Amino acid sequence: MDLLIKKAQRGDEEAFIEVINQYMPQRYKVAKARLKNESDIGEVIQETILAWFKKY
Repeated sequence: MDLLIKKAQRGDEEAFIEVINQYMPQRYKVAKARLKNESDIGEVIQETILAWFKKY
């Protein structure tokens, strides 16, 4: 997974999509459990993904 993340950070679109596909379902479940509004859930997921990529 670390290699996949590094590829995504270097601009590899396929790696980015794969990372998102692997993590999105889990992040969505957590957000949905805490938030009820779909647009809020989408915003939280987007912010989480961006923060995560900036960190790594």
